[in-house]
Amino acid sequence: MERRVPSRQNLLDEDFPAADIAITGNTVIDALLHTVSLDARYADPAPQAAADADRDIILVTTHRRENLHAMAAIGRGLHRLATFFPRHHLCRPAAPQPRRTGNHHPPRGE
Repeated sequence: MERRVPSRQNLLDEDFPAADIAITGNTVIDALLHTVSLDARYADPAPQAAADADRDIILVTTHRRENLHAMAAIGRGLHRLATFFPRHHLCRPAAPQPRRTGNHHPPRGE
């Protein structure tokens, strides 16, 4: 949370009332920053291989239901990213969508 303190100070410097400023978190980013600080091993071999490869990882989150209709376009975009950044790992964690049927993972490219 300390990285958001300068933003609060910027608002105070612009004469926003302190009572009107609420500092909130981004749980995904906060969890990511916490996780990368750990010396942990992954049970799944794919993320462990990415971690062991000592390569930069591009984390992509598409977990919101609002994104489900756009998975094909997202997949094409990820394929282009992989082409432009071949030395990086792309990581897109996916949780099951129990209310939906079919494949909601983006295709790997065309």
